[in-house]
Amino acid sequence: MTANITFNPVLTTNAFGSFNVKTDGYIQGMALDNPAARYFLSGGILASTETLPMWGGLPIVESIPTPSATTPRTELGGIITRATAMTGAGITGWSVFDQQYAAINSPQSPVPLVGTGGQVNFYRSGCEARIAVACDASLASTDGDAINLASTWQWNFKGGFLQPYTATATVSITSMTWAATNGGQIAIVASGAVPGVATVGDLINISGATTGGTGGNAAVNGTFVVNTFTSSTAFTVSAPGTAAYYGTIAGTILANDGTGDITLTPAFVRVLEIQVGNSFIVNYNSATGFATWNQTGSTAIILV
Repeated sequence: MTANITFNPVLTTNAFGSFNVKTDGYIQGMALDNPAARYFLSGGILASTETLPMWGGLPIVESIPTPSATTPRTELGGIITRATAMTGAGITGWSVFDQQYAAINSPQSPVPLVGTGGQVNFYRSGCEARIAVACDASLASTDGDAINLASTWQWNFKGGFLQPYTATATVSITSMTWAATNGGQIAIVASGAVPGVATVGDLINISGATTGGTGGNAAVNGTFVVNTFTSSTAFTVSAPGTAAYYGTIAGTILANDGTGDITLTPAFVRVLEIQVGNSFIVNYNSATGFATWNQTGSTAIILV
């Protein structure tokens, strides 16, 4: 049964075919108007340790500034870094394009970008700002779920977008061998394709490895960054150190996909809306350093 009113005095119609273009959509990294939350817009300085420029719609970590030659003006705000799988539990806010007038763009790279030492604008977690972030289109399957259902979604740090929760999948690793090449790396050979590993810079989580090296098992288990890539079954991960530190790696070793992603609890975000295929999202090309807009992307509105 539904509640119906026999007569609708405010019925609105339009000529057939006159309004076919869908206009609902958002721009990644832009906050929705809110007379209260706008006063919580904050700024900080992008850390010198960052290797990628910053753009809007990403989780960040804000650190207390330390006066030095590179950060002489602490009144300009905290030191901002990207949140990663290793720092995900410490997400302190979300970057935005709002009032980001000093960011750099160009005809080749129309998305405003902030380099090291530049000003990053952001909203801190808990300020009740509503921000558009990139999302996987399959997140539309969560329509109808409660906005605070923490087990429904997680943040994909490799791609920089919100996605439906996926349980951890595992693939057996047949060998891990350390070498001094490229400043120290571990060559990994897997029994099958490792999900989530498709290029340099991807993250992989290792468990079950053992070693008699001075670094102990903690040195060969945990989250690593892909250093060189041949295929999803043969690649290396960055592992600076010495042969004595890593030793001979053995054990029943597993690559765990999904561990590099963070399930976002209601303390971090609540998902208010999902728009599929009609939003602007950021595409960054690490080879050229250019960032362009994908004008048919999908976004989610999160309450932080």
